Amino acid sequence: MQFLKKSTLVLFLFLLSGLSGLMAQTTGKAANPWNDFGEANLVIQHMNRRIIPMVYRTVSLDFEGFKTTLDTAPMKFSAAAADKKIRITLPMPDGTSEIFEIVKAPILHPDLAARFPEIQSFAGKGMDDPTAYVRLDFTLKGFHAMILSGRHSTVFIDPYAEGDTEHYISYFKKDFVKQNTVPFQCGVEGNSVEEGIDDLDYTEAKTLLAGDCILRKYRLALACTGEYAQYHGGTIPSVLSAMNTTMTRVIGVYERDAAITMELIPNTDELIFFSASTDPYTNNNGNVMLDQNQETVDNIIGSANYDIGHVFSTGGGIASLNSPCSPNRKAQGVTGLSNPIGDPFDIDYVAHEMGHQYGGNHTQNNDCQRNSDTAVEPGSASSIMGYAGICPPNVQPNSDDLFHIINLREIAQNVTFGTSSTCYESLVSENTPPTAYAGLDYTIPVGTPFELIGTADDEEDPGSLTSTWEQMDSQVATMPPSGNSAGGPLFRSVNLTASPSRVFPRLFDIVNNQNPTWEVLPQVARTMKFTFSVRDNQLLHGCTADDDMVVTVSDAGGPFLVTAPNTGGLSYEVNESVEVTWDVANTTVAPINCAFVNVKLSVDGGFTYPYLLAYHQPNNGSTMVTIPNVLTNQARVKVESFENVFFDISNQNFAIVPATVPGFTVEVGPFIQQVCTPALVDIHFETDSLVGFTNEVHFELVAGLPDEVASYAQNPIVPGQDGTFSLDLGTEVPSGSYEVILQATAAGADTTYRSFILEITRSDFSDLAMATPVNGENGIILGADFSWNPIEDADTYDLEISTSPLFGDSVIISAFGLMDTLLTPAEFFEPNHLFFWRIRAINTCGPGPWLDPFAFQTVTTSCETYTPDDLPKNISGSGLPTIESKLFIESSGIISDVNIPYMQAVYQPVNSLRITLISPAGTEVVLFDQNCGNTLNLRIGFDDDSPFNITCPPDDGIVFRPVESLSAFEGEDIQGEWTMRVKVVESGFGASGALEEWSIEFCAAGNSTESPYVVTNDTLYVPPAGFNYITQNELEVDDPDSDNLFFLEYTILSLPAEGTLYYIDEPLGVGDVFRQTAVNANYITYVHDGGEEVYDHFNFLVRDGQGGLSPTQVFNIKIDENATVGIAELVPDFGVTVFPNPAEHVVFVHLDTALEGMVKLNLFDVDGRMLLEKESASLRQFSLGVEHLVPGIYFLNVQTTKGVVTKKIVVSR
Repeated sequence: MQFLKKSTLVLFLFLLSGLSGLMAQTTGKAANPWNDFGEANLVIQHMNRRIIPMVYRTVSLDFEGFKTTLDTAPMKFSAAAADKKIRITLPMPDGTSEIFEIVKAPILHPDLAARFPEIQSFAGKGMDDPTAYVRLDFTLKGFHAMILSGRHSTVFIDPYAEGDTEHYISYFKKDFVKQNTVPFQCGVEGNSVEEGIDDLDYTEAKTLLAGDCILRKYRLALACTGEYAQYHGGTIPSVLSAMNTTMTRVIGVYERDAAITMELIPNTDELIFFSASTDPYTNNNGNVMLDQNQETVDNIIGSANYDIGHVFSTGGGIASLNSPCSPNRKAQGVTGLSNPIGDPFDIDYVAHEMGHQYGGNHTQNNDCQRNSDTAVEPGSASSIMGYAGICPPNVQPNSDDLFHIINLREIAQNVTFGTSSTCYESLVSENTPPTAYAGLDYTIPVGTPFELIGTADDEEDPGSLTSTWEQMDSQVATMPPSGNSAGGPLFRSVNLTASPSRVFPRLFDIVNNQNPTWEVLPQVARTMKFTFSVRDNQLLHGCTADDDMVVTVSDAGGPFLVTAPNTGGLSYEVNESVEVTWDVANTTVAPINCAFVNVKLSVDGGFTYPYLLAYHQPNNGSTMVTIPNVLTNQARVKVESFENVFFDISNQNFAIVPATVPGFTVEVGPFIQQVCTPALVDIHFETDSLVGFTNEVHFELVAGLPDEVASYAQNPIVPGQDGTFSLDLGTEVPSGSYEVILQATAAGADTTYRSFILEITRSDFSDLAMATPVNGENGIILGADFSWNPIEDADTYDLEISTSPLFGDSVIISAFGLMDTLLTPAEFFEPNHLFFWRIRAINTCGPGPWLDPFAFQTVTTSCETYTPDDLPKNISGSGLPTIESKLFIESSGIISDVNIPYMQAVYQPVNSLRITLISPAGTEVVLFDQNCGNTLNLRIGFDDDSPFNITCPPDDGIVFRPVESLSAFEGEDIQGEWTMRVKVVESGFGASGALEEWSIEFCAAGNSTESPYVVTNDTLYVPPAGFNYITQNELEVDDPDSDNLFFLEYTILSLPAEGTLYYIDEPLGVGDVFRQTAVNANYITYVHDGGEEVYDHFNFLVRDGQGGLSPTQVFNIKIDENATVGIAELVPDFGVTVFPNPAEHVVFVHLDTALEGMVKLNLFDVDGRMLLEKESASLRQFSLGVEHLVPGIYFLNVQTTKGVVTKKIVVSR
């Protein structure tokens, strides 16, 4: 069967046979509902084909049956989506099929979807290709799919012709080139001054991109002109079908790249217009349509009922930058094309114009709508925000379906901190961000190829990751790029792949000795900035990560070139010694400093290099290598810098032919091993006989390591046999790179030497210790420095800060891969809170264990509001007066927060006023500065944490963000005279006014309290498989600041290993809390599990509720058969009955048998506070009044000469 067909003009009729039944499965293989058909047999008159790729596969489908199958898919984000996804098969353009797991992913609001059930959207994840991510939909127009993958070009499946739901084409994106009868024009609306990259807070934007993993949903009001509607059928269902297909694909890219999704609003159908003469739009004038769409959508939908608006037309495109959520600009987005269908419309234009709305600028370096700060792509650019195909010189005719990383940072900045950060709905899933590491910065010679290799990982599915490397230089430069340019982009953006590496220029061009137009090696000294970005391609939505690095090009060296073997017609025998030569070109000296090289062999014409011929050889221009036993006529050699990124390969293929001299070959593998000591390392070697050689071969280590550490499975061996030896390496071997030489000798043949490399890493992290904040430190204000001692065997460190000793979901700050031993988090810590921090060391062998956490307590703060007593203050109606209201604060405390809860003033107009708050230290903060119009009343509050900027009129008592930040006062003392200054900056209307009211709220840090201290911490003795109470005799703390034991609170930091702690009958865990009163009430017990270990322990700390904190303490437990239980053990025949229970007013306590001696009753609340105490002698029944107790749970201790019983009592009314 021939699967790929070129487009033809004549179509013939094909009568289809029946399709097999469709079946959705959650496991195993999915049924394949697709059949190939011969296009030559298809003849349909008057067929309207709008998508005709250059190459495609034709298939048929039982459309209604497939819809039934898809209808069984679970809803995205539902519980069923976790394990009840359906599986479907989709046809690929190359004749294969791939399986996908599918969930429903509607883009229509449920109310809209209910009225148009024939329109549905889905999302899926590849099972055969884990990097594949599919978005698909079915509508009145048939089935559509878009498959994004890191292994091949994007795949589309579309109906064969308009209105044909039975026949489909499957094609690669690269095979469908846009053909527009009218050139597309795009603009960025002037209201959106294009912010420079250096002006944006990209530190915060990168933190977002690295993965808050929040899916942000915006309500989309999507309108269309009459021209667009007529193109797509002129009915609401047909137009909405086209919109759905476009937006399903657009949203697929936005969810993967930017974690942004959109949902069409319930009354989208009211925005679909059918007549070009009566619709409210000027179809071919995008600038005019911006305001027309804003007005239209606001009037029909209402400004409060959508977050982003857009209109489809058949004209050009333009959009207002950073416009979602903006009350006056959020509908200012226009996309139009004469053929508004398919990938060119969806990705090149709709995704592009919406990209402007979400904050992305143009990326093309060409001088057509160029944005100076983001012009990081050569020529027309090729990513979504470029001008591929419409801005000569063009890189390519269509855009690749990805956002350049510079645009993702712009978008992240806007939706997190900018205009579009205030109206989205957050959808949080369990997806976690991947990690990305670009590696070190490098200096390379001019005119030399190089390869950048990143490192990426993902907690959920590392196999699904895709990545790309992109240049980040935006200077104006000659286009197409020139190697003589000292700035600007030299290398085009390329699409995502499954590999974390990129060769510059493309390896295909290097192998074929070509000089590509859009990937040009620098020939002059310059720097090149690169970013390595990663997508995780998860089904629910994508998370991303990225990292930057710099390549410096030095004209002091280069080009670095392989000189031999480098000509055609050469051949070498197996086992022959061959000299490889290269032009060092000053690469050994500063600033390049490349002292060593590796030499590798390719046998496929230069595309892969599986054979390492020489490792860590001096970069002196020549080395001898031995030709391995592999026959080929497509051999190439590659000389690559050691611990750098540049390389060169030979220009021509040479041949490897069979040996003609008797002897033997030895190959050792793997050539390089990473070893984490202590370890037993197995080395495998293979031998082969050349020209019938049969003498035994003897092996011995002669360098790198002593032969005594080697244990051979067999020595000697006969050529043709394989062998193994083991190396016993202990921690006494220091970390480092060891070249080990294996000598092979045999009578009648030359002695052979083979080397292999052991990269040994010792992982002795025992000296790692945390320093500051010290364990138990309290009174920390706002921030802190976290430090620890460096250790020799660590490469990096991880740090976590948590609100619980459990860490996990309680972690609030995490930092990974730290090179330094000091970290100062940018975040401030909440006052009055207990925090925990811990570190671990990491090297190439992986992470060591987390150290036991340290605890620290932030400063105790209190908030109080003050009002002045000198009001009102009159404001003269003439001149430019200044009035001041004074407020003296007598108490002292360090400010952690300042707010103005309320202020009231009258003056006409208020936009003549500037209002300033002045601290006793003289710090001035402008709160209000000529805002709003001619209103008379000012009723307003100010708080940095308000979500609102000042809006007008300011007379509703709303709390807004001030003009300048009140955080300027943080760290000052509240004590002293505070001044509220009101200045008339411009003369008003002549009437006098007044400052009538204001108040100020301080949250101030109080003085540090003394910490609680341990009075008693003695070992608890417990009988084997028994239990014992932890009583005041073993564990007691006190607090110099308070006599109230209720506030002395123990927090468990680690659990005993040989038993269980209980609070009455509830097991305690890490992070659980009990109080000293609970210890005193004998509520805390330890139960041994019966094991053989004699010693046990748990760790704890103590807080006093007033900011005081003790450092971590260890409570020791010893298992001893002679242990005496601290309180008389429970006696089986000693019975106590409590009734009624629950009780309202009185509880009766009945003893089953009369007992001698005193009976003592103690009633405690759940926090261990004793509420009642009662003693009697020789009675069997007692009464306790509980009418004064609030409803809840209480515990009654009954102590007699026979033992102790604890009963739970419920008071209920």
